[in-house]
Amino acid sequence: MFPYLGDWVFRFGEGWVISPFGPLVATGVLLGRSLLIKRMTRLGVPRSEITALINYTLFFGFTFTHVFDVLFYDPGRIVREGWWTLFKFWDGISSFGGFWGGLLGVYLYIKRYKRPVLLITDLCLEGLVLGWIFGRLGCTLLFDHPGMATDAWFAFRHPLGPRHNLGFYEFLHTALILMPVAWWSNRRHLPNRLGICTALVSLHYAPIRFGLDFYRAQPAEGGDLRWWGNLTWAQYCCVALFGLGLFLYRKATSSAPLQAPLVSASES
Repeated sequence: MFPYLGDWVFRFGEGWVISPFGPLVATGVLLGRSLLIKRMTRLGVPRSEITALINYTLFFGFTFTHVFDVLFYDPGRIVREGWWTLFKFWDGISSFGGFWGGLLGVYLYIKRYKRPVLLITDLCLEGLVLGWIFGRLGCTLLFDHPGMATDAWFAFRHPLGPRHNLGFYEFLHTALILMPVAWWSNRRHLPNRLGICTALVSLHYAPIRFGLDFYRAQPAEGGDLRWWGNLTWAQYCCVALFGLGLFLYRKATSSAPLQAPLVSASES
């Protein structure tokens, strides 16, 4: 059994407490950003345009990640604290909220710069998955995704008794499965066949996350709120994501590989 890690924080003097989650997320953002810059630079995309894409995705991603957390995981906060709680971006996040927000940022970028949408999503997802490893490691250390009680040898100690640590399971899945899938698909298929990375990451992540959420603790025990049919909001998102993955995979594998360069010599 693993020890309880929910109180693992760094204390400095009186009242100064730093959780490992923040530095780990920041590390993931910086590494994902560096990877995206490297990949897009190799394709000849101007640096100013790459910066715009990063700014769009990070701004809308981090905005939506908190707004969706309040709306779909604890809507009662609006009654208790008022609508101002939607702007407390540091206080609670939703991974799917960040995903949909980042997707909005990608859409706005594409509308402005007229790049192939699936090229951008492929590149962004590889950087996202790299950053996701560090984010889920932070979730593991904080134990902020407690699961059901269990006596399995891989359980984590918890004040309510030994439980599944769902953040730990996602960390392992992201590091051992999703990152190799994203890395391989982009190197195998870009820039001639677009959408493979987006499709494969969606198809690999959605069913795993859908299944893991059945092991979440009940809301009274610190677990996620259930919606229609006793499913979490993330599970409904997983259904949509899996359908999107199937559509994109069929589209990507049935179309002919691109022959023309994605970025003209004058742009690069």
